[in-house]
Amino acid sequence: MPSPAEPAADEPAADEPGAGAGAADEDATGGAADEGPDEGPDEGAADVPGHADGTISGPIVFRISPLAVLAVVAFTVCLSPVALTAPYGGLLFLIPLGLVGWVLWVRTTVDTESLAVRGAGRPTRVAWSEVTALRLRTRSRVSAVLTSGAELPLPAVHVRDLPLLAMASGGRLPDPGRAPTTGRPAQPAPRKE
Repeated sequence: MPSPAEPAADEPAADEPGAGAGAADEDATGGAADEGPDEGPDEGAADVPGHADGTISGPIVFRISPLAVLAVVAFTVCLSPVALTAPYGGLLFLIPLGLVGWVLWVRTTVDTESLAVRGAGRPTRVAWSEVTALRLRTRSRVSAVLTSGAELPLPAVHVRDLPLLAMASGGRLPDPGRAPTTGRPAQPAPRKE
């Protein structure tokens, strides 16, 4: 029996190709399954097809966590007594169906060429050359400011996702987590004495 730190003989090691998520864990866009800490139902999730060296090998999909469907199921269970006893109450089951559809539909897909947004309106694809900046909205939401001056809300993208968004943009957006490089070493702040 292998120790907990070693993979079993029939499992690939973490550094071997094919390790980790299998083909069943990939979504329809070919992205790998979510990795990282578990997130709550209202938290976003990102599928990141990348490498350990920080390069991106495909599109990144920011979407609402599928755990939100569990919240809709709980809502449906609580709604059932009312829906089953009221006249035309069965129509109330359209609400959970709409919520599940929303969770599965809303997403932002980012690659090195463009970003695609699926939200309340029709799907929109915008080239990175049309994006001038990112605007931080209320509740840690992010929107893209276009060259026309219009704002394009980025569903399921939060402030914590900005470094990943900057990496996916191919350097067109600055990474807010990195200090700007000016060619000079950073000077320590003067001490107050």
